[in-house]
This record gives sequence, C-alpha cells and structure tokens, in this order.
Amino acid sequence: MSSLEALETLVVGHQRDMIQLPNQELKPERHELVKLMCAPFRQHPDYQKTKIDFHQFVNRMENRNVLNCLAAMRGSQSPAPCWSSQ
Repeated sequence: MSSLEALETLVVGHQRDMIQLPNQELKPERHELVKLMCAPFRQHPDYQKTKIDFHQFVNRMENRNVLNCLAAMRGSQSPAPCWSSQ
C-alpha cells in the first residue's frame, strides 16, 4: 500500500466522525498540503508532473478531507480550523 493510499484510507475512516464544514475553498491549506505531499518527490525526475498530479488530487478533495490530511501530514491530532492563519 502506498503512502497516498494509506492517507486516503485514514481520511475515509474518519469521515463518519467529522462535522460538515461550510463550503470554503481553503486555498492556503490546499497549497500547504500539496507542498507537504510533494516534498518526498523533490529529487524525482518527474517532479513537476508529480506536483501537478498532487495539485489536481487535492483540488478534488472535500474541505474536511483537506483539513484531515493536512493534520495528518503535520502530525497533529485534529485539523486546524479553516479560519486559522497558520
């Protein structure tokens, strides 16, 4: 199982426990998530394509999944509130 599949499994497992957030774009959070997800591939020859693929993947995610994944990538217990200035 790849790390991306493991992350998707983690998010899907926690969806039942999450409240529905207001429909917001979360642009800074999405950008940070793409940056964190791409970091291990920085030296890969197809880095730009990988970055584009992660960007498209993250943009298709629901807001709550973005926050959950970002929290997991940061190593925190709970997602940062969408109004946070982090």
